[in-house]
Amino acid sequence: MEFYENLGKNVIDLVKRKYSYLSVKTKEFEQIKEGLDENMSKVSNNNEALKVLINYLSLFNDDHIKFLDEEGYYHAKFNLKESINFNNTITDSYLSNKKIIGPITLGELEDILYVRANSFNEKFSKDFKKLYTTNPQNKKFIIDLRPNSGGNDSLATPLIEFLLGNEQKQLSYYSRKRISENHPSILSEFNPEYIYPVFNHLPKKVAVLIGNKTCSASELVTLKLTAIPDSISIGDISGGVSGIPLIYLLDGNKECTKIGFNDFPNNYESKFAINLPSKLIYKRNKELVQNNGITPDILIPSNKSIIDGRDLVLEQAINKL
Repeated sequence: MEFYENLGKNVIDLVKRKYSYLSVKTKEFEQIKEGLDENMSKVSNNNEALKVLINYLSLFNDDHIKFLDEEGYYHAKFNLKESINFNNTITDSYLSNKKIIGPITLGELEDILYVRANSFNEKFSKDFKKLYTTNPQNKKFIIDLRPNSGGNDSLATPLIEFLLGNEQKQLSYYSRKRISENHPSILSEFNPEYIYPVFNHLPKKVAVLIGNKTCSASELVTLKLTAIPDSISIGDISGGVSGIPLIYLLDGNKECTKIGFNDFPNNYESKFAINLPSKLIYKRNKELVQNNGITPDILIPSNKSIIDGRDLVLEQAINKL
């Protein structure tokens, strides 16, 4: 049908003009383009359309690329692995005075405050403010991001500012973006991203725990936390999915128009939208995070992390602090 053919063409057009990582995925793009050109004309309903789109776009192996239906539900073929270097029952057995505040689990390990963030959402930001105002005396922190697959990294800013204390501003990572819609390899200069001090106290000692499920916004937070002087990261290589996505309508009078994260396609009399990464994220050594992940300072392979009821990643963090 003509509607679905046009839908496929708009996906190809937006990816070609907007997808930040296209310059390193040109081979996959040619496969996707060929597949959509051939198959979208055979589609007869919305479910079939989503199935075809998801099947081909998954060739990018990028979990940020998702489709949004008119009611605001996301559809994708996710490639994320389960976090096999984390077991909350085993980890929590080490903690005393355990509390759960929204998406935050916290507990004490002698003179260390343990903080686990399952996601970075609005509730995390509010609840962490409660946390640091009631625990200002702690000097050592373990921040466990092993089960955290993302959210909004800006909501972790209170956590990062609190841990950085009165240190100088620190480089956390670099970002770049496309500056040509026609040539995906023409990119902006490396833009440095910093963390800034706001508290009048000494920086905290920080151990950051990561794993293969740590991805997206959680990887950005990892890069910020590891920019804190004398911090240490422990665990397995992170998921390697980071790109700061934007949303574009795929049909209707405003097709190919960017919309907000709180918008639904049906607000614009549209049926579909696509989530596409808008930036390329680089570690401090200017290596891409995408598909490479973040390698921790102390690498403990996932299959050697939880053994005989012991959390060896957590134990290493305790010993290093």
